[in-house]
Amino acid sequence: MNSKLTNLLYLAAVSLTIIALLSYPLIPKRELFLLPNSAFPTFSLVDKETNGNSQAKWLKPDHSMWYCNMKKGAKIPSCNFGQYFNNDISQWHIGLNLSQYQTINFDVNYQGPANYIRIYLRSFDPAVSDINEFNSAQFITTTIRKVDFNKPLVYDFNELHLADWWVSEFDVPKHHARINLNHVTELGIDFDEKSPLGEHTFQINNISLSGDYIEKEHWYLGILSLWLTGIVLRVVYQLNKLYKRNKQEKIRLAEMTNYAQELKQKSDTYKNLSITDALTQTLNRYGLQNHLQILLENSATTQIGLIILDIDFFKRINDKWGHNIGDEVLCSVGLLLNNSTRQTDLVARWGGEEFVILCPNTESPALFSLAEKLRIEITQLEFLQDFSVTASFGMSMMQPTEQFESSFKAADEALYKAKNKGRNCCVVTPNFFNKYG
Repeated sequence: MNSKLTNLLYLAAVSLTIIALLSYPLIPKRELFLLPNSAFPTFSLVDKETNGNSQAKWLKPDHSMWYCNMKKGAKIPSCNFGQYFNNDISQWHIGLNLSQYQTINFDVNYQGPANYIRIYLRSFDPAVSDINEFNSAQFITTTIRKVDFNKPLVYDFNELHLADWWVSEFDVPKHHARINLNHVTELGIDFDEKSPLGEHTFQINNISLSGDYIEKEHWYLGILSLWLTGIVLRVVYQLNKLYKRNKQEKIRLAEMTNYAQELKQKSDTYKNLSITDALTQTLNRYGLQNHLQILLENSATTQIGLIILDIDFFKRINDKWGHNIGDEVLCSVGLLLNNSTRQTDLVARWGGEEFVILCPNTESPALFSLAEKLRIEITQLEFLQDFSVTASFGMSMMQPTEQFESSFKAADEALYKAKNKGRNCCVVTPNFFNKYG
């Protein structure tokens, strides 16, 4: 995968992540409409069981309006209304699981003398509730003050609490005195014990529950998990890529080893030939041409980098310091070239102050980096006469199917341009990087 495509994928992933982080508030809420709602049975209760005289009734068939006339008679006059969440009284303890909701929405208009209205839920908790005792279901409640009457209200379930009387009556231990919404059996609205007598009317616009389909923590954790998964997959991919590359390098190393052995076998054929420049201990022109022929015959050779370098103002050195010093400069440059290149590279003195380097199986950027490195190292050579030496470089790339002469000519033209540019620089042939890079 090329770097441009990889960068585009990273950019897309980051963009999608930002969109996902910002889009959480846009995710629709899950809702459950309780009143008015004909799907659940409603109830309307008064204090008749305690000999009371209060009266209550639904004023509309859709159960959107309820009326109560609380009268003297019972010790504690009362009336309340609401709905059950199970039509089968014998299975009263099997209610609705409301744990997936976070808020209760209360939009009810009230007319009457009460200063407080109470909303409550009854929930069967298997840990403390008795299936044979209806009143043992949790009593979960909150109270609405008069100043909050007749306007839409939203209560978080965390704002609801267990009624103290229920905790006391059923002696609920502390570790069980917590709200359980897994089996809610009913929703109700009533008054506290201090509610005044008289007429009470409720217009029920909406009582509903709201909750997130996905909790915010889970949403962000999911995004983080996706990133972690992506990172792990990327690491596995890179490790696999490195493994394959290492395997290929081993094959290539084996090929190069075979190539070295072939060179050794060929050496007997050329042992009587003078292939080394006596002064610089580099190959001479004949030696370079013979080694080049071996390179071209080897199937492992993919391409060859060619460098021609020429010592700048060498004639001035000879004229000013003598040919002995000139020879010392040539020896120093030759030694540097031999020590700063690979064993598979071929370094030769082409003639005079000109050297040629052949680098098999080398990419264009690596060849250019080598030339720059050699150019700098040459400038750092030190001589007793306290003068410095520079060199100009020309480069080209040669395929095994190309003629050496044409590649040499191209590199030589690049060297000529380097001289004209002011020397002590590296110049490449046209399309040097595009063609072979």
